[in-house]
Amino acid sequence: MHEDVVAIGDDDDLYRLIFPDFVRDGVISSAAYQRSRMPDPAISVNLARLTTIEATLAPQAGRGHYLGVLPAAIPRGLGLTVEHDPIPGNIAHALIRGATTKAVCEQLAFATRLTGHRATLTD
Repeated sequence: MHEDVVAIGDDDDLYRLIFPDFVRDGVISSAAYQRSRMPDPAISVNLARLTTIEATLAPQAGRGHYLGVLPAAIPRGLGLTVEHDPIPGNIAHALIRGATTKAVCEQLAFATRLTGHRATLTD
């Protein structure tokens, strides 16, 4: 294990950027956890305790992405793994691995709560 990798507890929150088209009337579509209309087997998230809402939204500035929050216990309860996966420029990056069905994507979307923050341009 790389020395910068930290353990993620079930009580840790995960931030997920959500494309604007995947939210309707405050409800998150299962498409938020899919790639090319198929379950994403390596869902990119940020470990909340290692970042901020602003830093998570910054790469999508001006695009209107929503920010969702999901407790790590949820994907684990669905049989998925959650692992810290730091990448250059983002020490908080993590992955939810193992999503293989749209039903799992639906359950993840249902359990994700919008933070009320969006990626917008600032003056």
